[in-house]
This record gives sequence, structure tokens and C-alpha cells, in this order.
Amino acid sequence: MLYTVVVPQLEDESQFPNGNVQFARAAEFYYPDNYVDSSAVYWPNDIAIIKLESDLNVSNFVGVLNSSINNSYDVSGTYKAIGHGYVNGNVAGGTRLLETTLTFVPFATCSAYYGANLGPGNVCFTGPQIGSYRNSTCSGDSGGPVYWDSGSGYVQIGITSFGPSTCGNPALPVTSVFTEVSDYYSWILRVMNGLETPKYYVTESNGVRQLVAGGTTTVSVSESSSGGGVSLLIAFFLGMLMIIRRNNLKI
Repeated sequence: MLYTVVVPQLEDESQFPNGNVQFARAAEFYYPDNYVDSSAVYWPNDIAIIKLESDLNVSNFVGVLNSSINNSYDVSGTYKAIGHGYVNGNVAGGTRLLETTLTFVPFATCSAYYGANLGPGNVCFTGPQIGSYRNSTCSGDSGGPVYWDSGSGYVQIGITSFGPSTCGNPALPVTSVFTEVSDYYSWILRVMNGLETPKYYVTESNGVRQLVAGGTTTVSVSESSSGGGVSLLIAFFLGMLMIIRRNNLKI
């Protein structure tokens, strides 16, 4: 975490660090007190927020977050996930940002497969089969978004969390599991309003950076809805962060 760098809206990984892209170093890291880093319980409360050392000239995307709908999505709806992860099972997908269409899986179906340890803070998807694999997220996509087309625009409903060891395995009823945004909306607002303490923060003295546990610094974020500076970014905005995540769950 000490040398985490955030590069927003990076369409091609080859553009970093020498291309015409903006980036900023991380200053503070937030995640819920009840997050558990364990595959045995499927990483509950798998969400994080990073405060940056400097502003980025990007839009404030808080308005695209789902704040109300809770695991009651239309199975015939349009859903898209994006990321820089692997493709076709577990094959490097190149440097370009990719997207894939997904199909919502009701929670009852998902929990019947994963068992009682799958918590209500997750939302599950499969995808149409193309060739040997179904559409899915994969290793390297973790922390990225899944969007629902509401008819009037895209709404982010989830954050890529985990999936099977063979991405897009057509024999499985679920190919991708996400942290559901609506379950954590109040926590997100608490962080943005300076009501949460960072789990870790970065200090620098005489050019030496150190990662410190805990902290009491105040969080601030631009209220602008377009343009302007944003110094606090949720770990799923437009797939631009890949932080505090594990490898995909092995099944």
C-alpha cells in the first residue's frame, strides 16, 4: 500500500507511467471494521476507499452509485463490468481496458452454490457463453465496477470481489461475485464526511515514506459534479483502482 498510485480513466496500461495520463499517490486507506481477509468466508465487506495526496481533475462520480436497490435486479437487465484483467479462462488480456456483458443471478441461486458463508452484501452474475467460456470478471479485475443500465444512464451496483479459479467456467452457475454498493452507501458517506478513521495512512519525512496503522486526519472531497479536483476516490470508480484485494477464489 505504501507505494500505491491511482491512475484514473486509464484506457491502455501502456500509457502509464510515461504517457499523457494523470495520476496521484495514495495518502490514506479506509475499509470497514468488519472486513475479513479470508477465502473461507468469501471476504465479507470487501470494499475500500483511498484518499489521495493531491487532487485529480476528474468528475465526482458519487452520483452514479446505487444507493437504494438491494439485490432485486431484473434478470433481463443490461449489466456491464470493466477491467484490465485476464480473459478466456486465465489468459492475459493485453493492455487495453475491456468490458463484458453479464447476467444477474438471484441471491438465492448464488447462496445455494456458495453456501451460508456468502453474505447479503454480495451480488452475483453469470454471462452468456462465447466459445469455451462464459462472460465474467477475472484476476486483475478486482476492485473494478459492474454497472446496470437503468434506461436513463449507467448506475454502479457492485465492485468486483471474487470468482472461480477458472474464469468464465461454463459448468458453474455463477461466474462473478461483487460487493453490493447499496449495502455500504452509508459507510461511504461517513468516510467522505470525515467520520471514519483511516486504517492506514502514509507519512513522509526527509523524503522517506512510511505506512502507519490508524490515524486521525480529516477527509475532504470536492462537491463538484463535473470537472474540478477530487482527492478521495472509492475503490471502484470506473475501474481505476486495484487495491486491498486478493487473488480470485480457488474452487
